[in-house]
Amino acid sequence: MSRIQVDIEGIVLSGIPLGAAQSRRLAVLTQMALERLLRQRGLAQPFESGEEAPKKAREMKVSDPATESRLAEELAEILYRTLDRKA
Repeated sequence: MSRIQVDIEGIVLSGIPLGAAQSRRLAVLTQMALERLLRQRGLAQPFESGEEAPKKAREMKVSDPATESRLAEELAEILYRTLDRKA
């Protein structure tokens, strides 16, 4: 199995008011959820070294109430589908 390194420089969430502490927790929870998805599902076709994933914005439907853990799971799923070329 290849080693996968995830470095998320920034995510823009419009319409979701988050404070600094909430943003940091959301980032950590999202990284954990994405790492779990990558371990469980892998990628159909790995990226070449230095290759970047597409930077196309995707919409996310947020369930009410939007807890940090639920947001993180939904974000991780979107990021996974963006990275996984078969999805």
